[in-house]
Amino acid sequence: MNVRYRARALEDVAAIYEWRARQSVGIAEKIEAAIFAAAEWLGDHRKFGAKTDEANVRRWPMTDFRYTIFYWLDAEGQAIEVLRIMPGKQVGDLKRVPE
Repeated sequence: MNVRYRARALEDVAAIYEWRARQSVGIAEKIEAAIFAAAEWLGDHRKFGAKTDEANVRRWPMTDFRYTIFYWLDAEGQAIEVLRIMPGKQVGDLKRVPE
């Protein structure tokens, strides 16, 4: 499965890394790796995420680090596109991709 990232999703990862690196670079690296690993897993198991109110958009709550990945399924089922990665506490509406 092909996994693509919107620029905003990569900005989210960079911001998460930067914030966590203030505490520990090692932890920041583990979280970053976990995010990318989760996205790759979702690429192979694309329908495991919960549906949202947006067409072809799903969300996946990461349990280890409490981030939520929002991703879009392409119409042919050949790829996912990661839209946002947000701390779970910052996700106000689980049915919509945060701005």
